Amino acid sequence: MTIEQVKAMTDDELRIKVAELCGWVYEGSGNWKQPDGVETQTLYPTGGHGDVVVGMGKYDEEVPLDYPNDLNAMRDAEDTIHNEDFSDDTWHSFLHNLDAVINQRRAHASARQRAEAFVLTMKRD
Repeated sequence: MTIEQVKAMTDDELRIKVAELCGWVYEGSGNWKQPDGVETQTLYPTGGHGDVVVGMGKYDEEVPLDYPNDLNAMRDAEDTIHNEDFSDDTWHSFLHNLDAVINQRRAHASARQRAEAFVLTMKRD
């Protein structure tokens, strides 16, 4: 997947892609399985792509997490690609991709930019 293809994705497409790369599994009809195996359901759809539904769950939680719009969600996603001392190749690849996505300091990267870099990194490995 190229940087142009990732940048062309809608927020819902990017949200679904990051969720899948983090271990979320869509089971149809708004039903999702979280990375820890807990099943959850989109009760109040807010969007989606194709036949995949995203939105709000039973306890007003995002199903799946709204990665392109939530820095806390992206922190959770980023936690899946580094070891404790941040010395592994995947983490360095993510930082390289983040630099390619933004034209400013990494600290100012939006959740969407971090999600784009995450997809670029995980599709490479």
